[in-house]
Amino acid sequence: MTVLMTMVGAVGIGGIIGALKLFVSEQMERVETRMNSITTDIEGYVDNKALLFKEDLVNRISAPVSKEWSLAK
Repeated sequence: MTVLMTMVGAVGIGGIIGALKLFVSEQMERVETRMNSITTDIEGYVDNKALLFKEDLVNRISAPVSKEWSLAK
């Protein structure tokens, strides 16, 4: 009887461990998916900011140069 109870207990513990491993695996997949989404959002944000900065810099440089060029003619 003790052996039977030990086996049932071992199977029960194995089932609990298996369920926990499955739960952790699913949560890790969700975290990975969310991290990829956040990474994509950040990359898009940084790309947009870099483009705006470049356009602003070009405008700041080209306006005075154009003015000087027109005065030199």
